[in-house]
Amino acid sequence: MTFMTNAYRSPTFCSLTAARPSNKTALSAWNSPSICNVPQQWSGLWVDEYMQGEQLRRTLADLWWKHYSELLCAAEERATKKLKEKELELGNTMRRNAKLEQQVAQFRMEAQVWKAQVENLEEKTWSLRASLHEAKLRGGSTDEVRELGCAGCKEAHQEEAAESSFVDPDRVDPVRLECKACEKRVATFNMTIKRDELDEALAKASTQDKTVIIAIINKAYVEGDKSMLDLFLDGFWLGDDTRTLTDHLLMVAVDQTSYERCKFLRLHCYKLETDGVEFGGEKLYMSSDFLKMMWRRTLFLGEVLKRGYNFIFTDTDVLWLRDPFPRLSLNETMDLQISTDEFSGDPWSESNTINTGFYMIRSNKKTITLFEKLYEKKDNSTGMKEQDVLQRLIHDGLFRELGLRVRFLDTLYFSGFCENSRDVSVVITFHANCCRSITAKVADLTAAIHDWKRFRSLSTNETARFHWSDHVACVDSWKH
Repeated sequence: MTFMTNAYRSPTFCSLTAARPSNKTALSAWNSPSICNVPQQWSGLWVDEYMQGEQLRRTLADLWWKHYSELLCAAEERATKKLKEKELELGNTMRRNAKLEQQVAQFRMEAQVWKAQVENLEEKTWSLRASLHEAKLRGGSTDEVRELGCAGCKEAHQEEAAESSFVDPDRVDPVRLECKACEKRVATFNMTIKRDELDEALAKASTQDKTVIIAIINKAYVEGDKSMLDLFLDGFWLGDDTRTLTDHLLMVAVDQTSYERCKFLRLHCYKLETDGVEFGGEKLYMSSDFLKMMWRRTLFLGEVLKRGYNFIFTDTDVLWLRDPFPRLSLNETMDLQISTDEFSGDPWSESNTINTGFYMIRSNKKTITLFEKLYEKKDNSTGMKEQDVLQRLIHDGLFRELGLRVRFLDTLYFSGFCENSRDVSVVITFHANCCRSITAKVADLTAAIHDWKRFRSLSTNETARFHWSDHVACVDSWKH
């Protein structure tokens, strides 16, 4: 029927019922469907079919839209339902996570408390053992030891004494801990520990958390028109926020001249007995006497650790230009923080070249063992100073073996002649390392003091042009 309808309207069909005109006007009229002799019944059929097709198309379109809307609404309802379920599940999960995080935080706090208590007990135990050892060496005596209770295990474990906590040397208090044998009864000891000059010197100089700054001097460091000790103290006087640090500075003198000079300056002073070895004169770098003095220093500092004191050790050829404590980590888990001649860029890398002229160390079982093992190497390290031996022990994995947490200090802040700080506005210490003689160190440290004064007089815009003077005297010291 469609074919027929189209045929009715085509010029070909019209040409069958009328002759084709010759002129254009007649031809135009002849092509119009109105003049075609289309039967009336066929025209009506065509209109009916067209109307039915249009109605069917509209009906199908309505049905399709209705079905599409129903599908869309159903999908939206399902999505909304799923979203609500997920939101509810997420809310429950977040509440569970928050609760778990609170529990984890609480457990961590408890663990830190227990860890601190354990470390505190370990430190006190080591301190007490060291004090007892010293008391025996000095011929000191203890009061009568009476063990109360624990009668059932006394005979079986008579040789095993219960552990004791540290007792303040100025007090006599009973110490009560569980008996190691039966773990039920209590063992009690009354104990008096004799306090010596070193204990008194450390106590006077220490901070509340038992931290001391220690420097060692001899006659060669205190004599001359401008001595090394004078320059050392100039650093504290001219530095930023460093003057009060001398309240916690303990000068350890290895001869009578340096001890008297220290007392005259009204510093905290301690006279180190050197068993007849003369350490008064200048000890040229890496000479036999220099090495002996370094090892005697190591033995002494290990003794300080055994007495329960943390300390910053500093050579007297180090200028303290700023307070180092804000830059040093005060975290009790940090065992050792040590300066470097050349910083690798990684504060945790054992490839850094250490310098024992400045370091901070905490007193605990691990660090005490470190110093004991270091000193044990003295007789097997001919021609090596303690710094070189310690560097070798690091490479051999001793730090990892002992579980030490060690941080190597950046020369940007803790610098020296080996590697100048790149930024004077943040430098903390300036060490006359890579230098062979005291005379050369005094000359170049004097220049460094002048540089520091010059820097402090500059305006903010002018500091960018600042640079340290060349260390001429120290460079020349290696030529002789």
